[in-house]
Amino acid sequence: MAWGVQTRGTEGLEPEMQAAVREGTQTGLEALGVKGAEMVQENIRTPYGALPAAVAFGNLAGSIMSLFVREVSMCREIISVSPNVGSDIYAAPVETGARPHMPPASALLAWVQKKFGIEDEKQALSMAFAVAKSISKRGTQGHEMFSRALEALEPIAPAVLERELALAFAAHGFTGATS
Repeated sequence: MAWGVQTRGTEGLEPEMQAAVREGTQTGLEALGVKGAEMVQENIRTPYGALPAAVAFGNLAGSIMSLFVREVSMCREIISVSPNVGSDIYAAPVETGARPHMPPASALLAWVQKKFGIEDEKQALSMAFAVAKSISKRGTQGHEMFSRALEALEPIAPAVLERELALAFAAHGFTGATS
């Protein structure tokens, strides 16, 4: 998920105003990135169907990050899964769902124990096999954690950017007051 803002019409502005636009845009996008990453994490934590152990124990939620990127004429805030954690392989199937497949029951064991409160490993493995068998017939439903976060961010994005631009202009001494 990425937010992009292209600034137009700043070429003729004095350098101090251009700096305020750059700073306000960056601060606004970073604020949206932090909020968006939090929303994605919250959407993952909401119980919603059978999720793999990496999701159930917060590995996927803990790997959600936001990154500000400045390009020549555009700034972007990218909300994604860190590939360094190893749970990035779960992100796409959790977001969009997975076709029917037979996951190894052992991969579902920790999730089954936590979800159903089963302490006996043999009983939990039996339940994990039943869940795996169900996934092999139906697949998994998409969690849409990124899509839902983007949908929730869209209406608040303009106000966040406007506020941060106004604060940046004020910090540079541009208050809108005329003498």
